[in-house]
Amino acid sequence: MAEARRANLRAGLKGLWSRQQKADAREAKTHRRRQEEHMAATKAPVPDHDRYTRPTLLPGTLRTRVDPDPQRFEKAEEKKLRTAQKEDEKRILRRDAILELYLNAADFIVDEQTFEKEVNRMFSKEFFNEDTGNAWTEYGNRPGLADLLTDQAQYTKHGIEHASADFARHARRQKTVTEELTGGKLDVTYDEGQ
Repeated sequence: MAEARRANLRAGLKGLWSRQQKADAREAKTHRRRQEEHMAATKAPVPDHDRYTRPTLLPGTLRTRVDPDPQRFEKAEEKKLRTAQKEDEKRILRRDAILELYLNAADFIVDEQTFEKEVNRMFSKEFFNEDTGNAWTEYGNRPGLADLLTDQAQYTKHGIEHASADFARHARRQKTVTEELTGGKLDVTYDEGQ
């Protein structure tokens, strides 16, 4: 029984090996044939239908090299000077801001004692005396409802006027363009108040 198994295994492996060899030979033959077809296609002349329908390319179009700018060094120097100028302006603005911060530093609250003194001063009964009056005279009145409504009404009025002027201008432009495209005169008028 063991001998029969060995014989069957040997026959099976030989069959697999021969099938593998045949498959490899078939694949190599197909590969060679395709490679020969591709090589023949690359060496073949261009067909007339392809040659006649190809777009015309000007020699200038085929030239893709980018020449360096002859003035690149002068432009670089100008940019360097502009950058240095902007940096100087930023430096001057920063210096001025620091100087202003330094000058206003006397008003800063930097410790708890100064904070407590300022709170006591602001919330004392004598802070709003007869000279200053009250907080509204000190800091100004808050805008009331009537002020807000007046501002909104003015905005709405000006917004409507602006929108109607835009409408009339756009309508005149559309009329001109339509007359140009159609070649005829339109009999439509637009007022500024529409």
